[in-house]
Amino acid sequence: MQRYRGNICPIIQLELEKAKRVADGWKPTWNFDDEYAIFSVTNGTGTYIVNLAQKICDCRKWGLTGIPCCHVIACMWYHKKEPEDFVS
Repeated sequence: MQRYRGNICPIIQLELEKAKRVADGWKPTWNFDDEYAIFSVTNGTGTYIVNLAQKICDCRKWGLTGIPCCHVIACMWYHKKEPEDFVS
């Protein structure tokens, strides 16, 4: 672990990379809130609500694990932010 140069544990980084690959298939739509934080994210078959200000996604993965899910990552990319900055 002393030789590792990343800011996030390697196993967590692998999980984040998997979520990034899946996030390409999700399309975020801003819901016109004042904080610019509430989005609905869809892939054509499913829809989830993401609140970036409160760190909440309807799938609950982000809240349970502290690792942003693919829905949240799609919203972060919409804002031009890096998912690594949002890992607990």
